[in-house]
This record gives sequence, C-alpha cells and structure tokens, in this order.
Amino acid sequence: MTRISGHKSLVYKECQPQFSIFDWELNSSLKWMEENWHYSVYVSIAYMLVVYSIQQFMRQREPFKLRNCLAFWNLLLTIFSMAGSYYMLPEMYDTFYMKGINHSVCISSTNSIAQYWMWLFALSKIFELGDTVFIVLRKQKLILLHWFHHVLALIFTWYSFGQNISLGRWFVTMNMVVHSLMYAYYAFRSMQIYIPRQIAMTVTSLQIIQMIFGFYVSGYAFFSKLSGNYCEIPAKTATFGFIVYSTFFFMFAKLFINNYLNKISTNHHHHHHDKSQTKWTSNSNIHHHDDHDDHQHSNGKTTTKTATTTNTITTTTTTNTTTTNEPKKEI
Repeated sequence: MTRISGHKSLVYKECQPQFSIFDWELNSSLKWMEENWHYSVYVSIAYMLVVYSIQQFMRQREPFKLRNCLAFWNLLLTIFSMAGSYYMLPEMYDTFYMKGINHSVCISSTNSIAQYWMWLFALSKIFELGDTVFIVLRKQKLILLHWFHHVLALIFTWYSFGQNISLGRWFVTMNMVVHSLMYAYYAFRSMQIYIPRQIAMTVTSLQIIQMIFGFYVSGYAFFSKLSGNYCEIPAKTATFGFIVYSTFFFMFAKLFINNYLNKISTNHHHHHHDKSQTKWTSNSNIHHHDDHDDHQHSNGKTTTKTATTTNTITTTTTTNTTTTNEPKKEI
C-alpha cells in the first residue's frame, strides 16, 4: 500500500503515522482479506447456527435483562464509530469536496489512516454479530432484517476490502457516522435516559439515506465502467454493491412505513374512539430491543407482548391498558 504522492492533504499532515511498518501491516491485511474473504461466509453460517442454538437453549428459560452489559456494549460501539468518523471524514472531504464525486467514487484511497480504518471496519462486522446475542438472550423477536443485514454486510465488506475498492471511503464513512448517532441513542436508552421520539425517527431516516447514497455511488461506478471511463472498481463489485444497498433500502423503507407512517395513520383514525398509550422502544442496529417487554392486562388476564426487534426504533401501541415491567435476570 503506497503513501500519498504529489498532492498531500493538509488535513492529514499532522496525523499521518511516521513509521513504515504501518504500511506493511496494511499490505499484509489487504492481501489476506483478498485471499480469504470467503471466510466471512463460514463465519456467517456459524453465526446463524449459534444464534439458533441459543434460541433453543433459552426456550424454557427466563429472559436475561442484561441492562448493564447492553449499555456498555452500545457505548463501546459508539466510541469506535465516532473514532472511525473522526479519521474518515477528513479523507472524504479531501476527495469528494476538493476533487469531485468522480474521484471519490473511482479513485481508491492511498492514505494509510483511511486504509487502516477501513480494515478495522471490516473486522468490526464480525464483532457486531454480538448484537444478536443480546436479542436471543433477552428472548426478543429476531426478524429477518436483523440477521440478514448482519450476514450480507459482513460478506460484502470483506469481499470489497480485499479488492481495495474506491467506494470503500463512501461505505465506511457513511456507516461510521450513522452508527455514531445510532449507538449513542441506544446507549442512552439502555441507561434509561429519555430521548425524544423525533430522535428515533431521525436515526432511522439517516439509515435509509445511507442506503440511498450507497446504491447511488455503486450505480455511478458501474456506469462509469460501462462508459469506458477509468474507475478503480470491478464492474461486478459495483453491481454487488448496488444490489446490497438497494435491497437494504427497500427493506428499511418498508420497515419505516410500517413502524411510523402506518401507525401514525392508524392512531389518527382511532383518535376519537380510543385513548391510546404509545410507548417508544429502541433496537440496536437492527439490534438490541428495549429494556423491557410490554404486558397487556385485560379482564383479569395477562398476556405478554414483545415488540419486534429491528434496526429501527419501533412503536408499540396499547389500547386502554396498563404497562408494567417484569423483573428479569440482571447480569
């Protein structure tokens, strides 16, 4: 991996590492990922088997609360995402704002710091699989979007990093910035700190915007290659990226409509007939669910209702009910 030659961004003048072994380590990691990206497929299969096994193990057991662990987990990922944003945004500014969209999409980064954080980002996709552990141990509902997003993001990230694609700066920077806000929100929620519901909708909206930019720049790169223009990304990789981000966009958009727009319409329709109590709950990166389940008490009978776990913040509406918290195991 080469250092910056010719033009050097002033943004990185002071924070560029001054030891050559840094480049050697990145070259080694890049080569390993290029040759072994398929391990991400094996990890994904193992991930699904482990999750299923834990679900079976927890079937006849009480759910764990895990409030303290969940708060620490969210805080840890918040710090990581903020650090990544801090180091990736200057490189993104230098390429996109100073040199234009074509350069930012079609010319791979040669900055050691940006490459280093892209590598950490690729590794973090394995670490983030731990999000699902909180869901199954707390016996929350695990939906398709959660594990599908984790699996596809892991495989695509490893495959892309191995090719040192030019779109890496876009994918990593967007994800780091959005995750900084998202995990911070979930960290506060895990600590039972009240956050306005508008913040929850904003986080979900940013995730959807991320998907829009993702399939746009992927499409831009693909058509640049198709037109015969120079672009440092294989056409098949650009196509893969377009499919991944388009799929995520439609899945998240559908979820947003169901969780927000449809419920707003329903609540408005029944406003003059029922008095509804809306309880906003949080889920982490299609991840952790709220800190407790909802219990509906009606006619002396108690039924347990667990809200859907997604990568968004969902609303659960109960009509003429009383909400209580059931004690769970604290770890």
